[in-house]
Amino acid sequence: MPEETYKILVAEDDEMICSLHAPFVRGFGFEVELAHDGIDALAKIGLGFDLLLTDPHMPNKDGFEVARRTRKDYSSEELPIVMVTSLDLTRPPPTDRVLP
Repeated sequence: MPEETYKILVAEDDEMICSLHAPFVRGFGFEVELAHDGIDALAKIGLGFDLLLTDPHMPNKDGFEVARRTRKDYSSEELPIVMVTSLDLTRPPPTDRVLP
C-alpha cells in the first residue's frame, strides 16, 4: 500500500521566500501548493490540505484574515495553521491580531 503524502499550502507573496519554503517542505516528502496572496490562499483552501503555512503580511488578504476565515470552516485538528514570518520579534505583537 502506498504511503500517504501530506499536502501543504504555502501562502507567501514574496517569490524569494517561496523559493526557500517550497523546496524545504518538499524535502520532507510533502506535496506543496503555493498561494501568492490571501485571496489565492482562500481560493485553494478547499482543495484539501493537511497544513497551511502562511505569511501574516500579504496583499489583498493578510495571513491573519486567511486564518480567521479558514477557522470558520476547519478546526485546528482538521487544518493546522502555522504563521511564518521574519517580523522584528524584539517588539511585542499587536494584540488585535491574536487568534482565539
